[in-house]
Amino acid sequence: MSTKFDKFRVYRDIYAISENRYVKILKKRNGNLKMPEKQQYSEGIVSARIGSCLPATELRSKVMQSAKNELREAHRILKQLKTEAGSSSTELPVKASLLPHNSKPSAILHLNPCYNFPICPHPSQRKIKERSQIENDFEAAKTAEDMLEAFKEMEANFDEKGLGLACLKIGLKLYQEGEDPEKVLPYAIRALAVFDSENQISLPIAMTLQLLGSTSYCLNKFSDALGYLNRANKILGRREEALGNLRHSVEIKEFLLGEDRKEVGNAYRDLAEACVAILNFKEGLPYCLKALELHIKLLGDNSVEVAQDRRLLGVIYTGMEQYEKALEQNQLSQKVLKNWGRSSDLLRAEIDAANMHIALRRFEAAINTLKGVVQQTEKDSENRALIFITMAKALVSQEKFADAKRCLEIATSILDKKEKLKPLEVSEAYMEISMQYETMNEFETAISLLKRAHALLEKLPQEQHSEGSVSARIGWLLLLTGKVTQAIPYLEGAAETLKESFGPKHFGVGYIYNNLGAAYLELERPQSAAQMFAVAKDIMDISLGPHHVDSIEACQNLSKAYASMESYALAIEFQQKAVDGWGGHGKHAEDELREACRILEQLKIKALGGFSSKVLPTKALPLPQNSNPTRIERRRGQKEDNHALVEGGGGGLRS
Repeated sequence: MSTKFDKFRVYRDIYAISENRYVKILKKRNGNLKMPEKQQYSEGIVSARIGSCLPATELRSKVMQSAKNELREAHRILKQLKTEAGSSSTELPVKASLLPHNSKPSAILHLNPCYNFPICPHPSQRKIKERSQIENDFEAAKTAEDMLEAFKEMEANFDEKGLGLACLKIGLKLYQEGEDPEKVLPYAIRALAVFDSENQISLPIAMTLQLLGSTSYCLNKFSDALGYLNRANKILGRREEALGNLRHSVEIKEFLLGEDRKEVGNAYRDLAEACVAILNFKEGLPYCLKALELHIKLLGDNSVEVAQDRRLLGVIYTGMEQYEKALEQNQLSQKVLKNWGRSSDLLRAEIDAANMHIALRRFEAAINTLKGVVQQTEKDSENRALIFITMAKALVSQEKFADAKRCLEIATSILDKKEKLKPLEVSEAYMEISMQYETMNEFETAISLLKRAHALLEKLPQEQHSEGSVSARIGWLLLLTGKVTQAIPYLEGAAETLKESFGPKHFGVGYIYNNLGAAYLELERPQSAAQMFAVAKDIMDISLGPHHVDSIEACQNLSKAYASMESYALAIEFQQKAVDGWGGHGKHAEDELREACRILEQLKIKALGGFSSKVLPTKALPLPQNSNPTRIERRRGQKEDNHALVEGGGGGLRS
């Protein structure tokens, strides 16, 4: 009996240690709890304490769980002791107040070396678990009331940055349940503030803006509603971000389906087309080649899929100014399309080929190709208009302006009737016609056509990138024709739109800021001009590289702005960079280098307070000057045909 009693004492000591820890935890959670000064280990007390360990697991405390088995064993021994003693007493000869001296961990381990003490989690781990549970509770909430209750816990445990999505979800739930818009609005505003501060991805911001727009409309705040919805519309047109998402989707499709599938080849072609849409031809090239490789392997050389790949490859090589390669791919594509009787696709491919011949200055070949296909078109068809536009392009290149204008007039008369049916295709055609009038120095006609294209694109939310490009083009032409004050609103609007579509560091945005700088310099606002030129130079250095001709000219423009402010030290610094830049271009840039050196010397004389009879240039060079053939030749082998962005955002690629 004494052995059993000793065993009970050991278990009792274990319980005492465990209970002490448990009480400390409860003090933290529930305030001050006091241990009874005297506790007796009767059957009822032990049973109660055994039961008390059960809810401890629900409180995520492992202390009492580890002692549960020992306590049950103590309960069993207690009953045996009472039976053997033949006593009905509920008391034991040993009281809880006599415990303290041998209840040390070392003593317990000595008596029971196999005993495993409970492991208390680190406070940071407990915090993570608590936050995770709070998030789970919020996600599990079914009603707005439950969500709001769970959100109170989130507010107490998360910083403001972690509450953005929760605020959006609450706002959407309240709106769906028909709650008062005044109650919805604070959550939507709070969510937007978080997303804006974190530069979050587009979709949550667009959803928040849509919620704000709808709520503002319900509150009769029509101006606010329109602003929110317009911004949401712009965000959803971010092509750079869409390209990243498309890239991830291709990776997932390849992982799930395996590489050798037609669908994977199509996905790579879609990705290449997306790159072409933002004029990133070099990035699109490997994707298109991958699509071509897969389709040849799976379907053979004579498949329609391969023909489509080759046609896109021709567009990419054209964008990279590798016209011979482009023409080769086009001819291979035409062979397949003829075999399959794809007359419509074949017609477009032949128009593409004519454009490639024009780029190679093979004008007669281009005209003969077009004369052959024009007979295959209907009188008022869109394809017939495209053929006459391409014909005019060849004639303009030969300076046969009268014939070119007749072709353009025929094309315009056809397109007039198609504006409502095919606004996107017509707007792109107007942009191309405008380019030809611009080349013939018919600037007013060119601007008029661009404004017509702009009016059509304004009604197509998904084409905001093209709208921005047209706006930039109008601003540039107004600037060239001396209508500076009219140019600025178009340029400012284009900068905002294209930043949303292509990102703030796209080279096209750099051109617009350069032209804004030129406009401000023309209006004798050199400080504003310097700010714009500095932004333009930063963008071009990143997107094109500091040695690109347009980056160098932006640097020279910045020098002119500082010279206008008589900040000659800075003007000299940037002009010296321009001299170094032109020096790296060899014979192609001898004239530019000579002029840059002359300006640098004049700046140095001015800086020393000397007098120079030669006047420093005070006008900035608007970019791009695509009508200058030598300039285009210098670009060959460098970046893509960068001026294409402000000529239509890739629209001209769809012939």
